[in-house]
Amino acid sequence: MNTSSEVLEKIRQQFNHAPYPNQPLDRTVKGDRVSYFKHSLITPYYLRYQKLVETHGKRILDAGCGSGLKAMCLAEANPGAWIVGIDISEKSVELARSRMVYHNIPNTEFHAIAIEDLADLGMQFDYINCDEVIYLLPDPQEALQLMQSVLAPEGIIRVNFHSLYQRIRQYRGQALFRMMGLMDEAPTEFEAGIVREMFSGLKPGVDLKAHGWSPDLEKDDYNILANYLLTGDRGYTFEQVFAMLEAANLQLISMMNWKEWSLWDLLVDPNDPPAAWAMALEMASPEQQLCIYELVNPVHRLLDFWCGHPYEPDWTPVCDWSDTEWSRAIAHLHPFTITEENKAAIIHSINVRAPLEIRREPVIEGKTVIDSSALPYLLALWDGPQPVTQLIDRYLELNPVHPRTSEPTTRDRAAALIQGFLAKQCEYGLVLLECPDA
Repeated sequence: MNTSSEVLEKIRQQFNHAPYPNQPLDRTVKGDRVSYFKHSLITPYYLRYQKLVETHGKRILDAGCGSGLKAMCLAEANPGAWIVGIDISEKSVELARSRMVYHNIPNTEFHAIAIEDLADLGMQFDYINCDEVIYLLPDPQEALQLMQSVLAPEGIIRVNFHSLYQRIRQYRGQALFRMMGLMDEAPTEFEAGIVREMFSGLKPGVDLKAHGWSPDLEKDDYNILANYLLTGDRGYTFEQVFAMLEAANLQLISMMNWKEWSLWDLLVDPNDPPAAWAMALEMASPEQQLCIYELVNPVHRLLDFWCGHPYEPDWTPVCDWSDTEWSRAIAHLHPFTITEENKAAIIHSINVRAPLEIRREPVIEGKTVIDSSALPYLLALWDGPQPVTQLIDRYLELNPVHPRTSEPTTRDRAAALIQGFLAKQCEYGLVLLECPDA
């Protein structure tokens, strides 16, 4: 057995012993908008093609499906899609099948195979979810190439790598426990107990304990196995990831939580940065900016992103739309924003004329404060998409004169306000703007 085969066999044994995620069969994801967002084709497809996609009939691969919780998320987040799950762990696949039966989720199938056997399925996929998997594999570049080979022409892959810089203490710990022989075989609760005992013997100020230990690890063998005794686990830098994408003929689409990777947001004053920073950021490509970000602020455990076949956009970014494009534009609410809770909050803010602090979490973590005067146009999208021209007409009806000058509101002013509001919400993913072909 070669080294790669040995590693894969240890991974298989570890996840047969402790399938991931460690969640009971009755755990549900219904209504979990954050999970829906992470597993939906809608957002990355829009970012790639500036169009909404119909998920019915799409074929989705969960590469490394584990115990099936993510496959359930994929089914809920992509109505009408066919979900195919694969995993090297037979025990995990059994649990995934049982989970689908328990929750009565149709249109799913599961196979106990490795990613290297993908071609044997004879399928092509519109979306591939490879979540918390690829950093365990002996050759992640080969895995990317194999997924690329079964990806539909307009298909999208979501994949994530462990960050070397963010998890450096976990990797130091893993090196220590390998040195002690705790990872010679597939680790179990026995080895986890030894790790816990060793940490308890360290003084509180020792770096590995001070920055690499937590109450969750203290009480949970599973977390120790998933961090300090995780077979095959390796960290990567963006530079390494981009080299692998290029070798696999794949192109970065976007980071999943793209606003959390903005270098400008790390500056004291983004509007007046030091000259050296301004020059560096303006000259750097998006990929280079991500490389800089992880060197300056390595706070994200996962380098989590979407990628696809090389593609040159044939559409204009919203920030560069002409009057003609705005005249054809259709505004949609992001489907995962449409909840009764959000609707009630909007109506309340309109009635009391108070700003609304709306959570962006299904799309981008954090909050947005929206002035009450803009909320009627957000509410107008609740029952379905609207032409932007109709929203401008609505603004003119509600605001025939300027509130301070009492001058008649011009259509140009109404258009500028509505377009600016929609463009800002589109930047955060709350609103999706389409410009149909003429």
